[in-house]
Parts: sequence; C-alpha cells; structure tokens
Amino acid sequence: MATCPPPRRAPGLKTWPTLSSPNVTLKDNSDGLLTGGSATTSLANTVLDNQFGNCTGIFPVDQQGNFATDFSPCGFAVNETGSDAKLGPESF
Repeated sequence: MATCPPPRRAPGLKTWPTLSSPNVTLKDNSDGLLTGGSATTSLANTVLDNQFGNCTGIFPVDQQGNFATDFSPCGFAVNETGSDAKLGPESF
C-alpha cells in the first residue's frame, strides 16, 4: 500500500513587493495571504476564509469592504470580521 505525504501548508497568495487586489476571494487554502519583507498589499472588497490563517506576515492595507473570518482578522475593522463568510462549498 502506498502512502502519501502529509499536505503542505502554503499560502493562497504571496506578495513580493506590491499587490493591489480589489474584489478577490481567497477560500479554503491552508493559509490565505502572505505579505513578506517590505512588501505592501492593499485589499478592497476582498473575502478571506482560509483553514489556518488569513494573513501571514505584514497585515494588508484595508481599503474597506473586506471580510475575514475572525480567527485571523488581518487587522480589519470589527465590522469587517465574523465567524462565517457564508460562501458555501465550491461548485462548477
């Protein structure tokens, strides 16, 4: 019987050095957004709903209209966080 290696934790999106992301959904990744070093990420109207964390490294610049699950709120305002993004399962 073959064995599979355990899944790796990896971000859904890495930022080096600058990213402006309006209207993006990052869902069900092990980690959502990785902003490292001296990078800058600006988010507007973006939903972050990931398994272990929504933001790693430097918090993004909040351009409003964002939502992040509250276990990893990314520095967003209280009215931009909650326990459930209500996105449902992926379907095609």
